[in-house]
Amino acid sequence: MARTLDDIAEQFREEHPAFDDLSTRQQALSLVRWLRAKQLTGMDHPELNYRNLRNCFIGHALSDESHPSLPIISSAIFTCIAERLGLIAFCLAFPSHVHAAVYAPAGKDLDGDETNELDGEKKRMCLDPYGSDEEVTLSSLRLRLVEFGWTQGAEAFLTPSPVPIIVQRTAQNIRATNDTIQNLTSDDIRASEMRRLRSGHAALNLDAAVYASMWAELLMKQTSSFHWDSNLANFLKRFALSWSEDAWIVRKYLVPLYDRFMSSQPNLRPRIGWQNAHEIMSMLDNVDKRIPEVSRRYTEDISKRVLYKIGQVFSHRRYGYIGVINGWAAMGSYSLPMPHLLDAAEAEEEGDVFDPTESVHASRLGPQRTYYTCLWVSSFPFPLFSSLSDVRLGAGGDPILTTSELLQKIGCRPAACGPGQRRHCHGPQPDPRGPLLRRRQVLPAVRRRDMHLHLEYQGVLSG
Repeated sequence: MARTLDDIAEQFREEHPAFDDLSTRQQALSLVRWLRAKQLTGMDHPELNYRNLRNCFIGHALSDESHPSLPIISSAIFTCIAERLGLIAFCLAFPSHVHAAVYAPAGKDLDGDETNELDGEKKRMCLDPYGSDEEVTLSSLRLRLVEFGWTQGAEAFLTPSPVPIIVQRTAQNIRATNDTIQNLTSDDIRASEMRRLRSGHAALNLDAAVYASMWAELLMKQTSSFHWDSNLANFLKRFALSWSEDAWIVRKYLVPLYDRFMSSQPNLRPRIGWQNAHEIMSMLDNVDKRIPEVSRRYTEDISKRVLYKIGQVFSHRRYGYIGVINGWAAMGSYSLPMPHLLDAAEAEEEGDVFDPTESVHASRLGPQRTYYTCLWVSSFPFPLFSSLSDVRLGAGGDPILTTSELLQKIGCRPAACGPGQRRHCHGPQPDPRGPLLRRRQVLPAVRRRDMHLHLEYQGVLSG
């Protein structure tokens, strides 16, 4: 992203060879007008697209052909490029609509004249890179603050905002997008469009974005604030159930902040469960110490049902992701290794209660299908909620991965399972030379006919 911003700044300089001869005001206006003319800020049809998830990401805004962005991202793009051109620029966390501010250098005003003033109309100008080619006067912004009801401390919104404040505002926009989507019906075309990014599964992208916004709030907010823990329980629950591979990050960065907050807030009532970071980390440590269950094909019926083995590689017909089988259940979804995630439609067929934040629970209803869980291997993320109606069973075909490539992608050493054993594994043994997969990830549940087998490699997974 830094290289992209460098390239944009270089392109601007090439098209404005006399840029350094202009006053600060002229420089700022020429830059904001050029960015808007190139459609590098703002968005088309904001009445429909404003809450799209992709508008919250500066990387997406810079690389997408239409460059859609929220006001906060548009202002960030402007300030990043302005600084590369030698201007003194900041974001202003103005209520409901972030603006940008440009300051004249020391001893000069915005028009290049000498001055002893340190601040004021001559030294500071405001811009709206999202929606305007012109300067936004300080007096008009102060009037809007009065209309909003800000009569005390209004000047704080007209001074440069620290980076943590801008990060928190971006996180709030991600959560606002999520809230909007949750209020739409599941089959709403607009909801699908709001979740869409350039690549990846939409539901997984949104889940990751919300999780990242929770991280941002906890890391950026001061622990001396009484409300630092307002979202702590929700974060710890989401982390433990879906993102527990981040345990080392939580232990290194979040737990010290939690301890600092607790020490700064005397007379707090004892914390239990999801409100106590230490309890959650202890719970995950205990899960890590459990010995995975060993399952065998002990009946002829199960042998007929369970045709594939631990360690076999398959690709999903509809979504194209590559996975390695690491568990199976011959008697329906209720006997799948835990935790796992099952498609909503299939959960309904099985009679299960579906909750995207929880594992699917046991059910006595529905046919006893054969399911497999898998570890995601390919660069295409597995879907959290995959529709498994249009699937096929393939046989043979050229290998899509060699053994060495498979080991490199998974990041594990080969360690064979015992003779005749089929283990419900929660993940491979990590190889410090390769990427680390989730140890307790929420696994996608895939039916036998969902998988196109390409390569069999026994011994990839260890118990």
